Amino acid sequence: MKKRYIIAGIFTGIILQSSHYVWLGDHKDYHFDLMILLIIIICGYLLCLKLTSYMADFKNIKEKSRIEIIFLTVFSIICILPLLSISQENKSNIENRTLAVYKPLINKDCRINKNFGKDFNDWFSDRFYLRNNLIIFNNNLQYFLSNNIFITSKYIYDKKTNWTVAKNNLYPMQYNKNLLKQISDNFNLLNQYCDNKSIKLYILIVPTKSVIYPKETACGIYNKQITERIKEEQNVINYLKKNTDCNIIYPYSELLEGKKVDYVFFKSEHHWTDWGAYIGYKKLAKEIKNDFPDFNVISLTEYNKSTNKLVCADFHREFGIGQTINRMAISKHIKKKAHKVLYNYYDNKNNKTLRCNINFDSMVKSYHYKNTNHLKIFSAGTSMNENLNRYLPYGAEDMLYMRWNNVKGVKNSDTFKFYKRFDKKIAAYKPNIMVVCLTFDNLKNVPHLFDKE
Repeated sequence: MKKRYIIAGIFTGIILQSSHYVWLGDHKDYHFDLMILLIIIICGYLLCLKLTSYMADFKNIKEKSRIEIIFLTVFSIICILPLLSISQENKSNIENRTLAVYKPLINKDCRINKNFGKDFNDWFSDRFYLRNNLIIFNNNLQYFLSNNIFITSKYIYDKKTNWTVAKNNLYPMQYNKNLLKQISDNFNLLNQYCDNKSIKLYILIVPTKSVIYPKETACGIYNKQITERIKEEQNVINYLKKNTDCNIIYPYSELLEGKKVDYVFFKSEHHWTDWGAYIGYKKLAKEIKNDFPDFNVISLTEYNKSTNKLVCADFHREFGIGQTINRMAISKHIKKKAHKVLYNYYDNKNNKTLRCNINFDSMVKSYHYKNTNHLKIFSAGTSMNENLNRYLPYGAEDMLYMRWNNVKGVKNSDTFKFYKRFDKKIAAYKPNIMVVCLTFDNLKNVPHLFDKE
């Protein structure tokens, strides 16, 4: 009899060790919770004691009952399995969202968390062992059961044409008058800020992929929604052009025309291609040239062309499968089916004359080009800048590019605080030209440009 208690104690110790992420945390984030520890000890010990008791009497149980014992043992193991490793990540890459934060039963102020049950359930549901594998298994199953259109909670994939899109890009964003006024007011503040420093401002707003490819991305399901989205983008741009003093550049018609020649957006993600970025660059360069005659406008005849089925669009300029399809959480062999298109990429023939220093941590690129115009560009914005940077640095002698989003060490709340993050750098750099490149979706963050705290 005593042996059963000892064996049960040993197995309980194994459970405690395997589940230490739950009641103790890891070395980076200790959140010791006595109540959870006691629950695991008591429940784990009683469960192990009952199992050892069953196993000890196994020989005396009739044949028909042995299957029930095996089932109970397997079921208990399955119950313990999710505790073996608890994820400590803050964000889920395959779902592209922030995971639930652990909230203890008793907080730092010694107050009882009355929502502990729900909070713990949310935390555990986001982090249990093999969760990502379970999501991928479920999505694979849904993929094979679907017809031509595979739809997840956030994304859509047309299996026949290999087009992918985020669902929120198919719906209008419902900009109200108050938000539009905040956006226009902050753009005017930015323009005034540049005027005070003798800088010419250009704001390049990249249309949404679904607006340029409505038929391909709507998949015959979201036709009404995408029509409303197109109208909304046009109305918002017209409002900004009318109510701001800024040079707003929105290459909608140019991209529509350009897609007749080649892909202007990648099928498997939201970024524009090298060709699409060149179209945006040409419209931007025309405006800069009007104000700065010495600005060097570059042509694709000065570039070598290559092809690749993979996507290359973000800061590190690495080829990959594409962010949208990657976030759909399906198996790699399914994702590979989406890459049947040869995309064109362009590399300047004289790229050795362009010196580029890169800081990968702060996501800053500084360019120097052998140019006699002595112009200096300060460029800032989101990931659409990356392919734009294939062309823009050749227009001036120096260019400093600073990324807004996804920068290591920058809090989410500070991402779009332009003045707080860049004022001192701009004052020291003293550019002639400022280029801000944003997607239409980023406009909702513009009211934070001049937040100082």
